[in-house]
Amino acid sequence: MKMPEITYDGSDRKLEKFVQAITTKGHLRASKPKVVKDDFFSGCAAYVWRMVAFQISPKNQHHCMPCTADFDIDLRKPDGRWNGQGVHDYCRLTLDPIVSKIVDLVPKTEWHGITRWGQVFGKIGEPQYTKTGEIVYR
Repeated sequence: MKMPEITYDGSDRKLEKFVQAITTKGHLRASKPKVVKDDFFSGCAAYVWRMVAFQISPKNQHHCMPCTADFDIDLRKPDGRWNGQGVHDYCRLTLDPIVSKIVDLVPKTEWHGITRWGQVFGKIGEPQYTKTGEIVYR
């Protein structure tokens, strides 16, 4: 199964670093990048990959709710003390905008996860009725 291509022009160095971490030969990686202990960026890259994969990957297993995506992010200071910021706030304010920018680099026709969840919630597609009267969006 071919993963979506993520093409980036390199105009934003921070965004480019994340794109490089979550892609292989210009395509979304099929699995999460390796998380290295005490490497803050590797944990953030794993989060960004998981959230991007949730939205654009054609693999069904990537469409499961990413409830534990932030588990690899360690917000402690190098001396081990907590830095005072919550991981959910950090992800929402810092990493989620990066995720959105990366997803926007991919054509909407390749937003497989978004399409699948849109069909589940009846926001995308046409309703079809099964023999038992259930409504399915396709």
